Amino acid sequence: MAMNMVYSFIAAAMGVLVPLYLIEREMDIAAVGLVLSIMPLGFMILRIIFASMADGAGTRAMSIVYSAASIISITIYSIAINPAAFMLARFFESIRASGFWAVIRTDILSFRTGERTGNTLAFFGSFQRMADGAGRLAVGFMIAFFSFSGSFWILAFLSIALLLLSLSFNSGKPSAIQIDMKTVRRIFSRRERGFWFNSIGITSISLNINILLGFLLPLFASAELGFAPEKTGIMLAILPIFSGLVMLLFLKMRLGGRPLLLFTFLMVPALLLLPILGESIFLLVFILAAGNGCANILAECILADAVKNCNNISTEIAVLHVPLRISEFLFMSIGGLVIAAFGFAPLFFVCATLVGLFVLFAKGYVK
Repeated sequence: MAMNMVYSFIAAAMGVLVPLYLIEREMDIAAVGLVLSIMPLGFMILRIIFASMADGAGTRAMSIVYSAASIISITIYSIAINPAAFMLARFFESIRASGFWAVIRTDILSFRTGERTGNTLAFFGSFQRMADGAGRLAVGFMIAFFSFSGSFWILAFLSIALLLLSLSFNSGKPSAIQIDMKTVRRIFSRRERGFWFNSIGITSISLNINILLGFLLPLFASAELGFAPEKTGIMLAILPIFSGLVMLLFLKMRLGGRPLLLFTFLMVPALLLLPILGESIFLLVFILAAGNGCANILAECILADAVKNCNNISTEIAVLHVPLRISEFLFMSIGGLVIAAFGFAPLFFVCATLVGLFVLFAKGYVK
């Protein structure tokens, strides 16, 4: 839990800091989109490899890898002076994210089996989202008081703490990491049609929130609305923190699937109104947070069901997310060009459509 929270704080803070820093460096939005798109592309490839290695070597070695990658990426960002250097830093961010997400659900599922594993994932996810929100809130004030360079160094020290935490997590030595034919077979083994059906459903809602927090909302708040960094941080913090609280509340209430679907659908009008209301968007952000909390509960239950009979859970979860990473890469690489040509409204419409598709998918699941 501690490593989950510290990692989530760092990753979320970087998710706000990097787009704002690129805008501060006067990089145009189309180029920002291309730089940011490096992460999901690297994430897609590396997560599958790391997950397969973790199934054989154990999860502790991966925790050391992603902690070290976090330190390297932040260091590169702090000294980068051109797009190529920013892309290299973004690639190391993809190593950090790949290592973490390759093993975190496996660690959680190893402590809980049975019919309510989806709720267990959602429970841990609620705390992860509150740490996420704390990171987004804190980084806005870090920028205001310590500048961008000072913020990078604060996060670098936190990454060092994460590395020390991962080294002390287990007294034994990490297992050897290697790639062999068994690993390759795990990655490319044939999956049933239902596996990919679940993958597309999870992609529709995960793409929506990942794009909002890591791409659309930071750029929209800074470039379109002219929000100061601390105001941007507050807005971006509301979404994951309130989402996490909603998850905890509704898990406690054991709310049924249909009410969760209804709250999730409220995200559709909220997303359509976001580019219209200008600075008066905070109420909409609360609505998005409530809907996203409900959607996360449904998505984690769907994921747990998709891998419940799998032997190599890390690998299967990684492969399940391949369509998501491809979609993120395409959205970010093209999204900057769309914003430059047509503004933000078309991308918010796409996000609203994705939520609608997820509701239709999940409706069939909760029958």
